[in-house]
Amino acid sequence: MAPLRGQAEPDRWRAVRGAFALGFSTRMLRGARVAVIDDVMTTGATLSECARVLREQGGAAQVDAIVLARQPWSVI
Repeated sequence: MAPLRGQAEPDRWRAVRGAFALGFSTRMLRGARVAVIDDVMTTGATLSECARVLREQGGAAQVDAIVLARQPWSVI
């Protein structure tokens, strides 16, 4: 996946679609509540795609996001 820095929001969403897959047994994820940690959230595209994969491929019941910093909307 190409670096997302400097990309416009629609390009970020396109870039992350299909970029992630689970490379391990999903048995322990099925029905679980999972937390995804991100250092800086800009558009939410990466978190959204990770959550989609965890739910659809892993069977996670709930995916929570923990974000350490948020890019201001006026900068996006």
